[in-house]
Amino acid sequence: MIQINEYDSRFFKRDVYSISLLPQEQVPSELPDGLIIARIPAKNVMALQEAIGAGFEILCPMADLELSLENLASKEFGKNVRIAKLADSKEIIDIAGRCFSLSRFHREQTMSPQASEYHKEWVKNCLNGNQADIVLVSGESGNIDGFISISYHRQERKAKIVLIGVSPEK
Repeated sequence: MIQINEYDSRFFKRDVYSISLLPQEQVPSELPDGLIIARIPAKNVMALQEAIGAGFEILCPMADLELSLENLASKEFGKNVRIAKLADSKEIIDIAGRCFSLSRFHREQTMSPQASEYHKEWVKNCLNGNQADIVLVSGESGNIDGFISISYHRQERKAKIVLIGVSPEK
């Protein structure tokens, strides 16, 4: 299924499409003009090979990870793990800008200048509670070493890791 990604298209002021391929689906023979992002489950090897044959490049290998919270007791965070606050935005934006410098948006020449702004907006949306929650991991020095972005679905009692960013120095 091909659908326009409204958020990315509006942000980059050009058409950005997403393709989701379920098992046994093939890459469509007719593709729209614009940047096309395909998320293909790693276990769908045939679709992955077909997408590469159609000219797609693997830029951001991703893994969808879910954790069922049904029988999980709540745990306290350690001293090096905490929920991000608005005051952390500068450090998170810095890490995101450096660790995602090879992302799909930076690889596309016409979008690269805006890619850092995209990460800034993403961080602001998370810290304002509009996208996901960000959990920070810091080293002994107290500096932020990385972050994990998590979306929590209360009704399903599932959490999904949306994004993991690690400072390139770490």
